[in-house]
Amino acid sequence: VFDGDGCSANWFTAAKGALSSPDARPRFTGEAKAVLGFDPDIFDYCSDLVNQPHWYTGEDWQAELAQRCIGANRNVLRVTHGWNMCLNFKWAMCAARGWIPGMWTPEVEFAVAPRNMEIERHRFPQSCVDGPCNSHFAVDNVYFAEVCLFATVCSNVDELFSIGQHEAFRCEFAPFQYHQLASALQRYSNTHRPTHIRPGCQDNADWRNPSGLSCDDYVNRRYCAEGAVVPGQKWSLGEPHGWPERNCCECGKQ
Repeated sequence: VFDGDGCSANWFTAAKGALSSPDARPRFTGEAKAVLGFDPDIFDYCSDLVNQPHWYTGEDWQAELAQRCIGANRNVLRVTHGWNMCLNFKWAMCAARGWIPGMWTPEVEFAVAPRNMEIERHRFPQSCVDGPCNSHFAVDNVYFAEVCLFATVCSNVDELFSIGQHEAFRCEFAPFQYHQLASALQRYSNTHRPTHIRPGCQDNADWRNPSGLSCDDYVNRRYCAEGAVVPGQKWSLGEPHGWPERNCCECGKQ
């Protein structure tokens, strides 16, 4: 991601119609800055820009959020399958560099100004994904992680915490700080190796799921790790996907 690998992807696959295809791209009518924040605040911000109410009674709120933000010429992360914190890290880094389709400059906006974030919301989230909060992340935690990422890789951190609501922030990217963060994350990964994969377990080397993904692909995409499915990725297991949990050690093969 340091060199922009993958930044040109479609980050709106949660939208309706043709835009849900990974090969599609949003059609903006002007510069489309990236917007970060808590989901309800992003929805309200994009709604204001397109003169829509802050409520929606339809069935697919995520798709509606995507459409309103596209109509407002704003980039947001709205994907259906394959989301995890690694993908979120990539999107935020691409936004910080201004490399997301539709961005003209490395300017982003915050639906909630970083200086106005309430730390209690991070410490005591209302609910967490796929498990208790002492071992699983909360959706609200994601925005805090994004702000921490910007505070780490942008040298103008004082400006980050002084801008107001919806004001543009241009990240002054600091390569050295990025590499320090990347090294720290890699060290953490290397010292937290799988602990409950069966000793001697070997992947079925010839196995592929119906989409052609191998066991290595499942690990690289963070569908599986440490002998189990990654929280939020249960959709990638089972008969429709060729039983990766019976073929890949990282997915739970016994």
